[in-house]
Formats: sequence, C-alpha cells, structure tokens
Amino acid sequence: MRFLTTLLFAASSLVAQGVVIAPAIARPSLCIASSGGQLNAQTMPVGAMTSSGTFGSNLSFPTSSANAFTQWDTQISDLRAAFTISQEVSVGGSSTDYATNDFELLLQLSSPTPVPVMLTLGRYGAAMAGSPNPLLRVDVGDDGTPDLTESNNSPLYVQMMLGPQPLPVRVTMTAQVTGALGLAQQRLFFEVVPSYSFLIDRVMLGCEGLSLACSETFAGDLEFDAGFGSIPWPTVYVFGLGVQPALLPAGLAASPLCLLLPRPDALIFQLQPIPIRMSIPAAVRPLHLWAQAVVLMPNGLGTTDGLQLLAN
Repeated sequence: MRFLTTLLFAASSLVAQGVVIAPAIARPSLCIASSGGQLNAQTMPVGAMTSSGTFGSNLSFPTSSANAFTQWDTQISDLRAAFTISQEVSVGGSSTDYATNDFELLLQLSSPTPVPVMLTLGRYGAAMAGSPNPLLRVDVGDDGTPDLTESNNSPLYVQMMLGPQPLPVRVTMTAQVTGALGLAQQRLFFEVVPSYSFLIDRVMLGCEGLSLACSETFAGDLEFDAGFGSIPWPTVYVFGLGVQPALLPAGLAASPLCLLLPRPDALIFQLQPIPIRMSIPAAVRPLHLWAQAVVLMPNGLGTTDGLQLLAN
C-alpha cells in the first residue's frame, strides 16, 4: 500500500506540461462575397492568429445573398491539444452571385520537453449538388508533399516525438460557389494526445451507470476521473496490484450488481470526484495495476468501471 500511495502523491508534485499549437496566416487570406451587384472582400494579413476566432464577409438582399466565413478554435490542456477550422461559402438568388473562401495556415506544434504523441488529422467536407467540393491540402512537416487532401475520407494517424523545435504543418483550404444557389463547407481537425507505453483496458462495466476514465498526460503520468466534473458525490478510488473480486454488502450497495474488482492496496477518499494523478517512474516498470472507484450515492454505494493498466 505504501508503494502505491507513493506513486499517487508523486504525481501531485509534477510540473504541468503540454503541447503548444501556434496557428498563423501564411499568406494573405480572402473571404469574398458578391451579390446584388455589390462586392464585399475581406483580407486577413500574414501573421499570428488568435487562439479562436471568426473571419468572413457577407451580403444580404431581399432577393439574393452571398456569404463566406471561416471559424477556428484551439484547445490546450495537459491531456490533449486540439485545433479545428471550418470553412463555408454559400450563394442564393442570382446567377451572377459568387462567394470565395481561401486560407493558407502554418501551424507550429511544439513541447517544452520531448514527448511521444499521436497526431490525428481528419476532415469533413460537403457540397450542394452543382457546387464544387472544397479543396484541402495538409502537409505535416511542410516538406511539399500533402499528407491529407479533400479525397481522404478516413482520419490520418501519425506517431511522433515533439520537442522544443516546432513541427510545421501547412494547411491550404479553398472553397468557392457561383450561381443562383450554391453551398460548400469543410471542417478540419487536429488532435495531439500523449502516447507513452501504457495499455489501458476496461475489463468490467460499473453499476448504476458509473464510469471511470483513465488518460495519459503529456508529463507522462496517468489521470483518473470518476465523475467527469459532474457527479457531486463522495468517492473512494481503489488501486490494487492484483484482483480480489467482491460484491458490495447487500445492505449498502445501490444494486446487487455492484462488484469491486481490485485488491484494495491503496484507497484515496475525496468528498467530490476530482481527478487524481499517478506517476509511474521507469524504475518501477513494468507495472500491472487494477483501478476502480466506489461512489457514495444517495441510494447506496456504487462501483465504476474496472480498469486494468500495464505500464511497460
């Protein structure tokens, strides 16, 4: 028990670490809307972008309209880093209307210290019948060879090491429609998550709909969350180096199906299920661990999913 408790408290002293995604406009980007004999053209200059924002142009009249918009968002935590950008153009009402949306970005991905990560890139694109599909080019490493285009229907997964030297990712997105009625849109997403040598397996479902999440962090430790920030009930996290299945006492359990799986080698009590961290240094690996949580609900005790963890 002292061994596991040491691992749990070691994580509380770790310095927060994360991956940085820095988006920038690589060349002047345009949103153009033309309708009713008028033109609205907006240009976004070269330079750093805000972490989130909207840029576009639109014209709207009683019998015609044209719109071109781009929206982006960056989310950073010590569990994941994500960037999404969406693009849309539409026209309606006149055969001479048109809308153009043309963006070229350069994303810089980095980490204060070297960290193994999994980079996921995916896209969604659609166009109304008669409208051309949006164009997309994503070049990981900015070496001139596209890694993801508008023809890719499945996500792209890239295992890599990130460090202080930024990894450039060039993104080109273009959408255009013309005529009396047209619509085209696309969405691109990036996600970067830690990819250490952990195997996390859900071996048993919880009772009363309770669950336990376990996630890697960029610092190399594990985060356990029994409530996802929404369950206000007291919680006991249970960790064991082996299993010792036991049904909760009938007079206390919320359901006869509430089973505790781990041998209770370490118990961590919290009035609210705030996520807890566990550090597993290389000196104690390989480590085989079992984890679960007992939740003190108004109608009795419930158990979350049971997890089996391997740290190689």
